Amino acid sequence: MKKLILFNFILSFFLAFISCSSDDDAISIENSKNDLKLLLNLKKTSTGSNLLNLQVGDTLTFKYTITSNFESDNPYEISPISTITEKHQVINKDYEIFFNDIKVNKIVTNNKEGEFKYLIKRAGNFDNIFILSAENKANKIYKDEYNLFFNAVKIVAYSYITKTKKGGTFNHSRWNYYNKIYVETGFEKNDNFLNNSKYDIKFLHLSSTFENFQKNLSSDFYPVQNYERGSNPSIKPTLINSIAFTKEVGNDRIKITYDNIPVSYFGRQDSWGNDGKNNF
Repeated sequence: MKKLILFNFILSFFLAFISCSSDDDAISIENSKNDLKLLLNLKKTSTGSNLLNLQVGDTLTFKYTITSNFESDNPYEISPISTITEKHQVINKDYEIFFNDIKVNKIVTNNKEGEFKYLIKRAGNFDNIFILSAENKANKIYKDEYNLFFNAVKIVAYSYITKTKKGGTFNHSRWNYYNKIYVETGFEKNDNFLNNSKYDIKFLHLSSTFENFQKNLSSDFYPVQNYERGSNPSIKPTLINSIAFTKEVGNDRIKITYDNIPVSYFGRQDSWGNDGKNNF
């Protein structure tokens, strides 16, 4: 089986997959002798994203194409391997598959071309393997494998306040107003695609640049604002226009951009302090 390499291993895979996969993208396993092949092409996503900037909750529509040089009265089966947690292969935990608008654990079809939907449920570096199997009229089983690689994140932008001083007869209470961003990239050992990347955040009329992104930790995308009761913070964004990560892959530099992230207001959260919340 030929593997398409991802992340520090794969800029070329992303570019090839996004544009259009070719026959070389899927090569039959040794025993199939090229009698059976499976190709998967990304047709669209629910948010207009691509394989570089996927988020938890995105639904991907894949087109499958099967080629075979034998006849069979039995259906084809496309079955995902669902064994390795570290590679986010566990169906119905890391992702769900829908075929003909029905949630399934495998695709059973008589058609050599069709579509299925793939819902991302968790953040991380995904390495999914799909096994195509078919039986010819001589009851001989043929198989092929297809590897699918991509990275998905979970982004939560939020604001909240904490009380720093209680008011009295001669003074006002004092408050801190926080604007935070939490980017979850997964909790498995290989979920490090964006680590140490430079990133830019644009909101309102402002733009901020940050170095050395650290996964799964909240950080301020605007400095803490101190104010007294009776006044208000001057900056209260409700939308982040874009978060753009610059990623070095070998000798190449790629930009990964996530657009239109809503900023949720959580009100008073004294227990969060300066650090915010690191689990959404």
